[in-house]
Amino acid sequence: AWALMFLIGSLDYVTGRDFAVSPYYLVPICWAAWAVGRRAGTWLAVVSTITWFASDLMSGYFYEHRLTPVWNALMFLILFLFVVHLISAFQAAHYHLEETVKRRTAALEAEIQERKRLETAKLQAERLAMVGTMAAQVAHEIRNPLGSMTFNLDLIHREIDQLAQAG
Repeated sequence: AWALMFLIGSLDYVTGRDFAVSPYYLVPICWAAWAVGRRAGTWLAVVSTITWFASDLMSGYFYEHRLTPVWNALMFLILFLFVVHLISAFQAAHYHLEETVKRRTAALEAEIQERKRLETAKLQAERLAMVGTMAAQVAHEIRNPLGSMTFNLDLIHREIDQLAQAG
């Protein structure tokens, strides 16, 4: 970013007032503010303003009022610092949003895992209930004939006892 800023400053000096190169100072300033942080962006904004000011003075352009280049440099500095502030605020909001998305994603993944676990438990309970119902039906089907056989065996046993006593 520093090298790019000095390259832009050199280009600004070489082209003079024929070409407006001033907006291009924002490229390294924004890059530094995003990549390194607000402090680096602020320093680059100050140095870019000084570079622009030096380039403007060395171009030999004559202003009607002696404070005009100072005023222009001050306006550039304010613009550059404002852009650095906006980039930093945007980056902070971006990181905050990323963290919020990560937290919500983790919560949703935990909820999905819990729902899968509950669904598995529900299916297991349904299977056990079906097995229980089938076991009850089988037991009922077995118990009815067994009850009938037991009843008939009791009747036969009584008949045999009565025959044994009579005979």
